[in-house]
Amino acid sequence: MTKQSWPQLGREIAQQLEGLTDPDRIAQIGEDAIAQIQQHDNPENALKSVNREILKAYPRKDEEKPNYYYDEGGKDDLLKYRHLIFKTLTLGKSEAKTLKEATKTTMTPLETETAKVTKTPTATATQKLAQGIECNITIQVNLDDEAKVALEVVLAQDSSRDISKIASAAIASYCKSIANKTKNFDSLESISTEALLTEDKYKTLPGRGEELTRRAVKAIQIYNNAAYGDVKPWAITQNAIATLIGAKQSAVKKALADFDYQDYNYSKGLDGYTNRAIQGQITDYINLAELVPDGLPD
Repeated sequence: MTKQSWPQLGREIAQQLEGLTDPDRIAQIGEDAIAQIQQHDNPENALKSVNREILKAYPRKDEEKPNYYYDEGGKDDLLKYRHLIFKTLTLGKSEAKTLKEATKTTMTPLETETAKVTKTPTATATQKLAQGIECNITIQVNLDDEAKVALEVVLAQDSSRDISKIASAAIASYCKSIANKTKNFDSLESISTEALLTEDKYKTLPGRGEELTRRAVKAIQIYNNAAYGDVKPWAITQNAIATLIGAKQSAVKKALADFDYQDYNYSKGLDGYTNRAIQGQITDYINLAELVPDGLPD
């Protein structure tokens, strides 16, 4: 199953659960899904993608509901009642660890290459060393497909090359690029929202997407707090945030992982269908730059 198929599996499970009250059948659906997820090279990420879609239809509750059970685990600030599907749609900690270890043993030497990188101290690093701070770093490299192909090409041309030196050079180049982009800028929080959204010099600034996502979430919350009468509140969704900040949903998805927006939506009685009932785009109602002009604390 491809990466894009896991959310689809989650949506299919949510549809199967609609109107279903038989605990045994619900448990079987979860077990069948886990059997598929266990075949993935990263079962934890696959499970997160599946669960995220199911939670849109069956979020946590603050009181007992049909087909829900009391979950003693999880963070203290999470609502404690969960749908029965999550009793079997889960990877135990020991099981997840075993699956990870099994995955590693089936990888090729190139995929599991560990690069031990001893960084040449820069002026700043030298100062740190003088203060007794250890600057040697050991890094385990998990290469994506593009990086694997690039490395294979280099090694095919010269198999005597030291992979640790290649990794060291790549990291140094990337870090210099990041440093050059950020050295002339103040903190992200102090840059105006209007500038982050429109000025080209900020388009590739590291952390820009995460910062704009944080501001967009805040803007929706501010708007909803003032909504009354015929003014309809907006649910916080990937599509809504992507539209507000002008980004792809795939980029927003990762940034939104740091926010418990599903719990917020539930507390406000909002869900994935809320926004569809509102005519027009979210930008017709919410001006991000006006509601949240910068990232500084209120």
